[in-house]
Amino acid sequence: MNKIKLMYNIAKTMKEKTLFQGSLQVACVKDQTTVFQMDNEFSKDLSSGLTKANIKTEMDCEGKSFKHESSTEFTHTEGCHRRGHFFKGGHPHFHHRDCGHLGPKGFFSKLTVALDLLNRIKVEEQPDNTTLMTLEIDELPAELRELKAHFMEKHHHHHEQEQPTHHHGHCLAKELHGLENPRLTLIATINKNNELANAVLTLSGQQAGTIGETRTLTINAKLTL
Repeated sequence: MNKIKLMYNIAKTMKEKTLFQGSLQVACVKDQTTVFQMDNEFSKDLSSGLTKANIKTEMDCEGKSFKHESSTEFTHTEGCHRRGHFFKGGHPHFHHRDCGHLGPKGFFSKLTVALDLLNRIKVEEQPDNTTLMTLEIDELPAELRELKAHFMEKHHHHHEQEQPTHHHGHCLAKELHGLENPRLTLIATINKNNELANAVLTLSGQQAGTIGETRTLTINAKLTL
């Protein structure tokens, strides 16, 4: 199967959808202890701008425990929708703010990453007419390592200006910052209508602990639409 044509069909189909609803579950486990867990059920109607989200978050990190449950409902106009974000505060939002600020080097760097990831993807057609897309990375490409470092630096600066209730996001980012020898697996299921049905991501690696010990960190995320 032509991967470029498949990706085009998926992007075209998803772009034309006006209603996104589903769930996002994220869990971060260090050795045998769950340090972060989030369960988010959401829906977003692009025609009306109405967004709903039910979010449950639990954290046990750096000696701090945190539990939070909330329901959110709001409406964005088309103008605000374009300037917004797709996943902020645990609910779907869109982000186009940086699109006009890419220089040639940044553009080609991101293009290199996209093409490298596309080349690594394995595509398998299933008996039920769905398509399975699998991406496995044992070592992050140089471009992704640079993007990761940039993200961590930006997130650290942003965290200094955050409210205390956003500490759970900083905790997860800090765990990722110290991850060594990362291994990433992404499995996406595409239905017969070229729609993304679900995606499961697993990121694992080691962290340097005290007195030379190493700890295993695993992050599991599942998006269902």
